[in-house]
Amino acid sequence: MTDQMLTPAPPEPAPDCKICARLDELRALADAAGDKSGVADCNVLLRRHPGHKKLPPP
Repeated sequence: MTDQMLTPAPPEPAPDCKICARLDELRALADAAGDKSGVADCNVLLRRHPGHKKLPPP
C-alpha cells in the first residue's frame, strides 16, 4: 500500500467560518515549515469542527 491510499484528502474549511479559516491558515503555515504533525493536527480539528460532513468509512 502507498501513503496516498492511507491518507484521506485534506478537509476543506467551511465557508464563512472564522475558526475554519484560521485553521486553514495555520495548516498552510505548518505545511510551509515542513511540520507534518501540525498539518495533521489542523486536519483533525477541521474534521471535528461542527458543521463539517463526516468522512465516509475507509
